[in-house]
Amino acid sequence: MFVAIRTIIRCYVFRRDDIRNIHVYFASDACVYLAIVALISMAILYSLVMGDIFEVDRVTAGQEKPGPGFQQRGNFFLRCQFALICLFWTSVWSVNVSILLFYRTLFNKLRMFKICWWLVLSFVGATYLACWGTQLASCWQIWTYFNLGSCDTEADTDRSNNSLYVTAAIDLFSDFMSKSPGN
Repeated sequence: MFVAIRTIIRCYVFRRDDIRNIHVYFASDACVYLAIVALISMAILYSLVMGDIFEVDRVTAGQEKPGPGFQQRGNFFLRCQFALICLFWTSVWSVNVSILLFYRTLFNKLRMFKICWWLVLSFVGATYLACWGTQLASCWQIWTYFNLGSCDTEADTDRSNNSLYVTAAIDLFSDFMSKSPGN
C-alpha cells in the first residue's frame, strides 16, 4: 500500500519535472516492486510447504515415523527451501539497490560520489552473486541438495552453516555499505 502511494506521489511530482530523467527516478521503484514480488512469492511458497516443514522437523527429531510419500514431500520441501532462500536474497538486495538508486538521484552532480556509488553498487552485486555461490556450494554435489537425506554428512552440515554465516555477514555489510551516509 505504501509503495503504491509512494508511486502515485512520485508520478504527480515528477510529471512537472524534466521528463527525460524519469527513468532514473523510477528505477528505484522497479527494485522495490521486484522486492514485493519476491516477498509475495515467498509467502505463497511458505503456505505451500508449511505442513511439510513441520513433518520433516518431527520425523528428523524422532517424534514420528515417516508416512507414505514422505520422501517426495521432503524433496519438494527442499526445492522450495532453496527457492525461498533465493527469493529472500532477491528481496533484500533489491531494496539495497533501490536505496542506492535513490542516493544516485540525490547526489548525481558530485563526481566523487559517482565513483563511490559505482563501487558500492558493484560490491552489492558481487555479494548477491556470492550468496548464490555459497548456497550452491552448501552440498558437495548440488543435485544431492534436493534429495532428503542425501546432503546430511557432517561436512555438508558445516558447509550449510558456513553458508548461513557468510550470507548473514554479507547481508549486514552490504546493508551498511548501501545505507551509510558517507556514500
